[in-house]
Amino acid sequence: MFVYQFRNLLKIAALQEQFGNDEYSIARESKLHPYVVKKGLNQTRNFSLTQLKKLYTELSKLDTQIKTGQIDIKVALGKFVVEL
Repeated sequence: MFVYQFRNLLKIAALQEQFGNDEYSIARESKLHPYVVKKGLNQTRNFSLTQLKKLYTELSKLDTQIKTGQIDIKVALGKFVVEL
């Protein structure tokens, strides 16, 4: 769910630079439901595009570590949330 949410926020933030806060244009381009875009636009105010890219990369690394058994999922997600 974290990956899904940050992926959506990353899409919305990238398209927001092009379309501004036009929910329907962003929804059409991203193929996300307009409600998801509306809520995402509110959340993107808390992050810059650079921060979202960094967080998404970190989640990707954590996913690999979890799946290869290098780190426990509870520890990894707890650490991720604390570092936000």
